[in-house]
Amino acid sequence: MYPILKRLLECAECKSSCVEKGICDFAKEELPLVIKLLSRVFKKSIDETLDFRYGVLRKINEKMAIRGVLATVGLEELSPFLEDREVEDIVVIPGRPIYITRKSGKEKADVQPSSRP
Repeated sequence: MYPILKRLLECAECKSSCVEKGICDFAKEELPLVIKLLSRVFKKSIDETLDFRYGVLRKINEKMAIRGVLATVGLEELSPFLEDREVEDIVVIPGRPIYITRKSGKEKADVQPSSRP
């Protein structure tokens, strides 16, 4: 865990060429631990926290960055809706179904919000 934490902190500090240096080159099997560690990193506000996490995950793998940030807050099941260009709005109320608004209208999603904190 500590070698990954050290590399993750170096990746977060790096301003440029960290991918070329291999600092942000994590193996696929290391990503769950990276997400777990990032979920413990906080900034002054929720916006700054999510922006920081996204910036780090984007350096590691741009295609999974949004999904990874959502996973750090226990909302990974929302990623398909955020990646869908037809979705205009998402309503998430704890203990209730997720509703999404598309250009074609409002609908109940097939997933429930997780009960994880």
